[in-house]
Amino acid sequence: MAKRQSSIDSETPWTVTLRDWNYRLYTYKMSASEWRILLARAKKGDPEAEWEVADRYGDGCKNLSGKILVKRSRKKAAQWIRLSWLSVKWRSDVLR
Repeated sequence: MAKRQSSIDSETPWTVTLRDWNYRLYTYKMSASEWRILLARAKKGDPEAEWEVADRYGDGCKNLSGKILVKRSRKKAAQWIRLSWLSVKWRSDVLR
């Protein structure tokens, strides 16, 4: 019987084993004009558009010919998600 290998290092058990997830980057595709329209809606306070902008920053977005349109940014994704959440929360508080 083969010896089972542990993924936990006994000398440094607090470290996390990294996996190769083969995560596909830049899965979204849209034209530059569609991006500008989406961004304009988000800047006007539309929570759905804010969420979509956050998603594009989180995963990245290419235009239809494959050129990077929105570079991945965790910081910008987090900012837009927070704005989206605050917009929804504000609306729900006002509508009570």
